[in-house]
Amino acid sequence: MRYAAEIDDETFEEYESLGVSPTQVHRPKGDHREAVLTLSSQLADELSKNGKYSCDGRQPEPAAAN
Repeated sequence: MRYAAEIDDETFEEYESLGVSPTQVHRPKGDHREAVLTLSSQLADELSKNGKYSCDGRQPEPAAAN
């Protein structure tokens, strides 16, 4: 799967390896829970790496020009 240019294709490999998608209603609830927790953790890691969002979800203020 291809993601935005700022995110490496490998970022969500762990989530994708679970083989659970939101449309698979026949899968156990525990499988969906694990997939959601994995995906949210990977999203949080990626957002914190590129520095576009702070811990509270707001975008950081741009650096002041000297």
